[in-house]
Amino acid sequence: MPAMPSAHRALPAQAVSTQFASRPTLDTVTRQLLTELIRQRYPTLVIDLSRTQLAIPHPTGGWTLHPLMARVLEFLATGTALDLSDRHGESCYLTDAPPGRLKLAAPATSALDMNIIENLIKELPLTLPTALQNALATYWREEADNGVSRWRWLSDWLADNLRVAAISQAALDGPEREMLEQLINYPDRDERVRRFGANAVRAYYPRATLKEGQQTLPLLSPHLLLTQATRVLLCQTTGACERFSSMDASLQAWARQVAQPYVVEHITTQQWEPDGNVFDIQAALMLNQQLQDLGALTLPPAWNSIHFARCAWRSATPPTLFLMRRPLPRSYRRHCANKPRPGCNMPARLTRYAMDAIAWPWPAPRNAATATPFSAIFQTSTPSQPMPCCNS
Repeated sequence: MPAMPSAHRALPAQAVSTQFASRPTLDTVTRQLLTELIRQRYPTLVIDLSRTQLAIPHPTGGWTLHPLMARVLEFLATGTALDLSDRHGESCYLTDAPPGRLKLAAPATSALDMNIIENLIKELPLTLPTALQNALATYWREEADNGVSRWRWLSDWLADNLRVAAISQAALDGPEREMLEQLINYPDRDERVRRFGANAVRAYYPRATLKEGQQTLPLLSPHLLLTQATRVLLCQTTGACERFSSMDASLQAWARQVAQPYVVEHITTQQWEPDGNVFDIQAALMLNQQLQDLGALTLPPAWNSIHFARCAWRSATPPTLFLMRRPLPRSYRRHCANKPRPGCNMPARLTRYAMDAIAWPWPAPRNAATATPFSAIFQTSTPSQPMPCCNS
């Protein structure tokens, strides 16, 4: 069924962008992680990596100073070896106040073992993705400008945005507006069922598993799929709502949009009905997708640029990615979501759900010759030019 014409103008996504503009940077998280690793090895060492310089012996004598974190980030972004071994008869050293060398505090005053420092830096590609996940999750739990957590702030924003949609979309009829109003006023499933019984709006999230050969890709959308009696609405995170004749029709339309860029042999669709506040869960799904993106990072990537590394972090973490009118968040297309990753679990209270499934063979798209092979979903793309969303 074609989308309904809409005059809906969602609440400004700029408000979300502003609220999440201060999220931690790649540089900050990397510096904090390396500081922690060094302090675990040298508890008495006083070091400020925002100032620390790496002194490298020069062939003609003396040392050349380089900001240590710049070299660390270059290593993470490009894989350029960071060799801290002795050369030209002198050793490399670290300094926060040139030319003085960083040393351990008395009584164990001694120079740092640069082999240990080098090995700690080499550990970063394994530990940084998890540190990025933890930093982002912590940021979402911290207070927004109105005193509640950013998670709750976004949950409230999503509810308000849907309320605007209910009022402003001319194609919605009276019962459909009442569906949205019921959901907004009673976002908890159990409370809706207690109050409205058989007339309660049921809220689901579309879920699909794409299969091609032996590879599968499970997807869970933060879009809302609402049903009441014979009425079915698919409400995007933008607030735009689309009417369907049945649950199966809405799931198939969503899955077709998801699979459009690829050659897919088979799709299984499901509707996931969680308990708890439906907007809290919607915000959680958005965060969880970002955590999965970060957990899938493989360092160093083949980008050969710290600029691209910073862009990858910034472009993977703004919630506004889910508020744009486009078929599917970029992250869904980039890698397989069924690989276990630390830090990507949904909150425990979201584990109860009811799920029904339908499955059908999926024909190859008409432009199969130019469609993306399904195996490409499992690859991390390499940008050839600066990403336009670096400042999101």
